[in-house]
Amino acid sequence: MPDVIEEEKMKTRIYQLQINYQPHTVTIVHKALEYIIAVDDVPQQAVKVPVWNFFVNMGKDVTIDIDGVPVTVAIRRKWTRFAVDGYYLDNHQPFFPARPVPKWYWIFFALNMAIIALCVAFSFYYIFSVLFSSAIGLFGNSVPVFTLLLPLLLSIAGTKICGNICSGEYSTAAKVIMSVITTLIIWGLFYLYLKLYTVIFFISFLFSWR
Repeated sequence: MPDVIEEEKMKTRIYQLQINYQPHTVTIVHKALEYIIAVDDVPQQAVKVPVWNFFVNMGKDVTIDIDGVPVTVAIRRKWTRFAVDGYYLDNHQPFFPARPVPKWYWIFFALNMAIIALCVAFSFYYIFSVLFSSAIGLFGNSVPVFTLLLPLLLSIAGTKICGNICSGEYSTAAKVIMSVITTLIIWGLFYLYLKLYTVIFFISFLFSWR
């Protein structure tokens, strides 16, 4: 009976498998944009992952040869499992291949990234004043770093949360609804940030005339 034992250390995952009644060690090292798979310390292949995996990780399926047996390595966001002949080795349930990124996700990606895009578009002059001024004033001619940092964090948070929802085990309708709610919350926080910054800027403008 095949057996899978997982040991995880940092970004390296080590698995002990029984294939044809022989023990084998599979090591998967996760780097920035690739997975490096080795069997019994012999490198098998490097699996490239797309850049957008940072935001939405729908998983990757790779077939490797272990002792003459084609083994499918199912790499997902939270787990990695192995399958032979269409069944997982750990629980003998049917193997389900990785799904592509649904097209509707890119709508929420664009909506969330639009926050930082708007800030950059309307702050182009101030970005250069920050880069080339000798000192970054708090409310002078240059915009403080946090004025762009917070919208950037909001954009990344929104796309990342929607990505996690997209790759989760929910129905499509539930994923879309949760993504809509997440995007509305992110834009609501951005609106509050703009209101707060407007008040602070107005107060600083009044003090500058004294």
